[in-house]
Amino acid sequence: MKKLLVINLILFSCFSCSNEIDIHVNLGYLPAVYCLLDLNSDQQFVRISRTYQSDAENSGKPPSADSLIIREPCEIYIEKWTGDDPVETYLFSKTMLPKDTGFFPVQGQESYVSEFKAEPLTRYVLYVYFPDINKVVSGETLTTSFPVPEDPKPEIPRAITITRDRGYTARWFSVAHGGVYQGIFTLNYMETLDEGTSFHHIQWLLPNVILDEPNELVSQELNPKRFFDMLIQSIQVNPDVERELVGLGFTLIAGGEEVGLSLRTSDINDFTTNSDYTNLDNGIGLFSSLARAYVQNLEFSYLTEDAVCTDPELKLLNFKKAGTHE
Repeated sequence: MKKLLVINLILFSCFSCSNEIDIHVNLGYLPAVYCLLDLNSDQQFVRISRTYQSDAENSGKPPSADSLIIREPCEIYIEKWTGDDPVETYLFSKTMLPKDTGFFPVQGQESYVSEFKAEPLTRYVLYVYFPDINKVVSGETLTTSFPVPEDPKPEIPRAITITRDRGYTARWFSVAHGGVYQGIFTLNYMETLDEGTSFHHIQWLLPNVILDEPNELVSQELNPKRFFDMLIQSIQVNPDVERELVGLGFTLIAGGEEVGLSLRTSDINDFTTNSDYTNLDNGIGLFSSLARAYVQNLEFSYLTEDAVCTDPELKLLNFKKAGTHE
């Protein structure tokens, strides 16, 4: 007992000299690497930046954009694996993409590209080697497969009906190794002004659905009030313009399991102090996949057309039924 008390006194004397701790010591940084393998594209991209440390004198302010610039060169490649063996290797080269928006629209967040088509339900391993700092960031993912729309369905003609008292329900199936889903409806309409015609569109994004079980049937309703409000808020009033509904397109996006985990972790972090999700070793970031399914050229029913053209709140938008333009 006396021995424990002596040890505690010694430890207390070591820490009692000062109660100030400098949290802004120079601990270096971690590379930040982001890659979503796009199953619909022949090009794949990797974005590289770095973590930052806040300014000790201005800890409440966003850090300088320069603090995200990573100046060390790197070598990037992705391996495609079959079973226990890598069967393909894809090298990346630096490319110039438009700057990101937000706090840090800087060129220092470098982008790299490689020409290959990612395959569904396939294991890929990412390596990013920084020779100057002797560091390798790595991660692996098993790609998702293409999501499966059930209603609307690509091979079945469908007329969409939305009125003030009647919405529309979209339905789709989750897939293996998917983690999050989002549906996007694109409303296409035509404008006629002085004998000239132009086409326009409005996108209607459905809420994300975080789901990591395959073959689940998911239903999401297009609220009719929101549909009419979207038209009012998105289209500029011009009394000289006549408009006509053209049709609707539907895009269903599936993000990989890691994207779902990242979004789920972000929700949890609203209430905790846990760090953000990453599936990379020796760095932070995300390596995952995404895939899209498309349903094009959906028609509006005559009920929808009549509801839009005769709605009192939409009168200023001057929508006409097909074939009734003067």
